[in-house]
Amino acid sequence: MVTTTADVCSGISADRVYPLPVFKTLAGLGDHALRTARRNGLKVTYAGRRGFVRGSDWLEYLATLAGGGDDD
Repeated sequence: MVTTTADVCSGISADRVYPLPVFKTLAGLGDHALRTARRNGLKVTYAGRRGFVRGSDWLEYLATLAGGGDDD
C-alpha cells in the first residue's frame, strides 16, 4: 500500500502519542529519515527502551521545515 500525503496528514493528530514503529509507518519515514528528523529537532521521548513521538512535536517540526525558506 502506498502512503500519500493525505494519509500522513490525517493519520497524525496533535493530541496523540505514537510508539516509534507506528509513527514511522504513519509518517512514511524510514530509519534514515527518522534519524535526520531527530538531528534536526524532532523530539522523541523514551519510557524504558520504547520511544514515542507526540503528534504535536511532529507538527511543530514540520512547521520549522516550512518556515525555513523565508529569508527573502
